[in-house]
Amino acid sequence: PVAGERWFTHRFADADLMASRNEGAGTVFDTIEVSVPWRSAATLAAALESEIGPLCAQLFLHASHAYRSGTCLYAMLFIQEATDAEALARCREAWERTLTLTELHGGATGHHHGIGEVRRQRYADSADGRLHRLVKGALDPAGILRAPLVRD
Repeated sequence: PVAGERWFTHRFADADLMASRNEGAGTVFDTIEVSVPWRSAATLAAALESEIGPLCAQLFLHASHAYRSGTCLYAMLFIQEATDAEALARCREAWERTLTLTELHGGATGHHHGIGEVRRQRYADSADGRLHRLVKGALDPAGILRAPLVRD
């Protein structure tokens, strides 16, 4: 068979993966994607496995996009705990560790999923977030387009 044929045929086989994995009490299934230069991709991947793996019942980590300058590391976390609150706390801790490790390895705390509430404050405090506000201010000085893209 042609390389990737099986994947291509079955790539949407579990379209309700997120919903079905989040149905049970005390479970969280979430995804985190970050981008990182090639020089530190393997080290970051190992650190993520070491630091967030123990928080999860299952951790699936792979490089989902490849560029000359680096890659997107994509983590799927399946967390099972006794209560919803415990599962959510572990998920928040996994996010915090992932974003911190990514910054320490010279990566960006996002790739294609957008900023979102979890990344919002880190992005706002970053050089990218400050530049974003400057560009928006220059292009829309009266603030008539949308609410600020990054809240101060």
